[in-house]
Amino acid sequence: MTGGGSGPVGDRRVEPFAARLHIIPRVIIKPLQTALVRVFRRYFEQAPGWVLLTTSGRRTGLPREVLLPCERWAEGMLVISTYGNRADWMRNMRRNPRVLVTCAGWAVAAQAEIVEDLDAKRALVDAHPFFAPAPFALINFLHRTLLRPLTCAFLRWWVNNRPVVVIRPQRAAAPSDATTALQNGRASVTAQRAALLRAAHQMLDHPPILDDPLALRLIDPAGAEALRSGTARLQTPALQALRVSIALRSRYAEDRLAAAFDRGVRQYVVLGAGLDTFAYRNPHPDALRVYEVDHPATQAWKRAQLAEAGIALPPSLTFVPLDFETETLDAALRASGFRNDQPAFFSWLGVTMYLSREAVMQTLGLIAATCAPGSEIVFSYVVSPSQFAEHAALVGEPWRTFFDPPALQADVRRLGFREIEDLGPEEANARYCAQRADGLRVGGSGHLLAARL
Repeated sequence: MTGGGSGPVGDRRVEPFAARLHIIPRVIIKPLQTALVRVFRRYFEQAPGWVLLTTSGRRTGLPREVLLPCERWAEGMLVISTYGNRADWMRNMRRNPRVLVTCAGWAVAAQAEIVEDLDAKRALVDAHPFFAPAPFALINFLHRTLLRPLTCAFLRWWVNNRPVVVIRPQRAAAPSDATTALQNGRASVTAQRAALLRAAHQMLDHPPILDDPLALRLIDPAGAEALRSGTARLQTPALQALRVSIALRSRYAEDRLAAAFDRGVRQYVVLGAGLDTFAYRNPHPDALRVYEVDHPATQAWKRAQLAEAGIALPPSLTFVPLDFETETLDAALRASGFRNDQPAFFSWLGVTMYLSREAVMQTLGLIAATCAPGSEIVFSYVVSPSQFAEHAALVGEPWRTFFDPPALQADVRRLGFREIEDLGPEEANARYCAQRADGLRVGGSGHLLAARL
């Protein structure tokens, strides 16, 4: 699965399993396979002849896992779709060929290529036939000598009406790849997923940590239908923790905003707004001005969603288009009527991990240098990668920056911020989840930091 022969995946001494070619009806094998993944996930993540393939759901964009036998070589791996193009993972892959593969203890982002030309498929299985590992050297020798023609002949017949998928690991992404999708004029995939999980929180978690009646209205019809029909998929511990994290960070920011409003702050800047809905449920529309700052592609997508949902743009809202990597925040805000001589509250949620460290610190430094005393920012950051970092990478939006909490707090103080609060998972759970009967908790390494000038 990885080139160069280094690590468990590239180690040529590890023998691949045989393809578990079967003709069990799909209605039986699909739930069985799901159960196998859940129960024996740790085993199959280590087994060299199996791959745990994670695709992006074609309707929801959420991660979908399937367990498949594979044959691998130095530059990639080979998978045969038993159910042809009817398989859900094949449909997902046609929509988005970026996948995450977990095999022999390694998890890497990869690119899938679907091969349907018969001659090309036969050439692939001739070059890379599926062999079963065996505990005895004699049986392994037979697999590669006397039994090889039979195996190859069977595979050449088997692939007649079935696509073959070649999966190759992606090379390390260039730093600019994090904004490729946005630069191509498409809305951020991770922003769409955050909106979907925010809506799922309103549907599934009672009482909600963040009461947001507009969240469901803002997602597209396909996403709403996927929520209603696939709620069981959203109840995995990982997705529960992720959607709670998304809701909790907004709740924390809005709690701090309410306190700032009581101190006299009348400007609210939402950096990387995505489908945030505060501006449309603003409890102080005549007194609190809201500036939504985001990439132009994401803002265009949001405007379309608002129009389709019949949600009017309030007079207290100003859209501020900005690319954090190439444009300056102060110039964009000044052009939109922002007052630097008056204190402001900033929220920056679910963004910093996608930017370079330099871009993050430059933005924080700019706020410290140009905003009035009493201004405050709440932003989220991550300490270490997680499975969601891998999935973000496979859709072209890799996590790039991680922070050490004490070091970050020291850096923020040096910029000029004086009052700092860092809310880690334990503190967040104690504050917002301690009394919940459903057991919802925040996990991972995400932190929230509030800093005031």
